[in-house]
Amino acid sequence: MCERVYGCHLDDVTGVFEEQWVAKVANKLSLFMINEEYWMNRQKRDRNQRAFSKGYQAGTHSQSKGNCPYNTVEQKQQWLGGWREGCEERANGFFNRL
Repeated sequence: MCERVYGCHLDDVTGVFEEQWVAKVANKLSLFMINEEYWMNRQKRDRNQRAFSKGYQAGTHSQSKGNCPYNTVEQKQQWLGGWREGCEERANGFFNRL
């Protein structure tokens, strides 16, 4: 019946549907991968921001820079950067010693 009405074979129609389905799946997969990459970058930034914040708190509370709890280079750098800023602000009188 398909041949008489539309002049095509069933295999041709299913091939079109398969191509459309593959295109939709590929589009959704690429969106998923973009979202996953965004999430990973955001998660990484949040960890570094947390390390900086914890280092800043340690600097304002006069803790030693040897108290850095992080082992990874990137997080350790962030912690030490926050520690330096906390020490500078404490030295400039922004925080009182308890």
